[in-house]
Amino acid sequence: MEGRRLVIAVGQFPPPRTGFSTVTARLVARLARAHAVHPIDIGPGTATGVAKHARRLGRVVGAMGALVAGAGRRDRALYLGCEGKWGLLYTLALVAVARLCRYPITLHHHSFTYIDRRSALMAGILSVGGGRLRHVFLCRGMAARFEAQYRRAVFGTILSNAAFVEPAREDRPGDRPLTIGLLSNLTREKGLDTFIDLLKGAIAAGLDVEGILAGPASPADRAAIAEAVRGLAPRLTYLGPVEGEAKAAFFRATDVFVFPSRYA
Repeated sequence: MEGRRLVIAVGQFPPPRTGFSTVTARLVARLARAHAVHPIDIGPGTATGVAKHARRLGRVVGAMGALVAGAGRRDRALYLGCEGKWGLLYTLALVAVARLCRYPITLHHHSFTYIDRRSALMAGILSVGGGRLRHVFLCRGMAARFEAQYRRAVFGTILSNAAFVEPAREDRPGDRPLTIGLLSNLTREKGLDTFIDLLKGAIAAGLDVEGILAGPASPADRAAIAEAVRGLAPRLTYLGPVEGEAKAAFFRATDVFVFPSRYA
């Protein structure tokens, strides 16, 4: 690893598999092609309740120790997946240690919660990080709204999550129905009910359309999906959670990806 930059990459990694953890894992895998990457998972894993918070705190303390241990390395950097809500406390603590150890810091934003509403914790992160902070935003709108909310220009890069999705599409035979699909954690906030209503409306309007749902769901949402599948059979299919080839097959079968999210 001599001669390669040491990148301490801190964030949430699967499991559980969320958009945040998936993007973190895939970006870190790409960084590892060119740098000596030390990935550190500060996610809760599958723990819940008090154990969840205890695990997270222990992992954050461990990440701080790794930053201190790597401080003697000349060519080093911190990549940090930014938390949301009260998780910003962990981000603030890590940024503070990295600043003391003089790391260049790249902060990857995944949430609009502290952009839609100003957060004192995020303001503190910006103050503590100072000129050592660089930012990765999901889109130009996110970057512009961030700068407007915190009334400061930042050094930012735009990196859409689409860069980490590689759907394999095939030409659609003209004799099969138009297929719409939703792949996500299937909740009302992510648009599950809107997707089902859209499919019902399209069928009622006489359109030759079918729907595919894929992803994990809570017991209540699984019940809603089961009811919709029964009512719309055989025009709606639920695949459950998908990974690897099953996910690629979902994209191959889908003509239009529908994502009517209202998640904050």
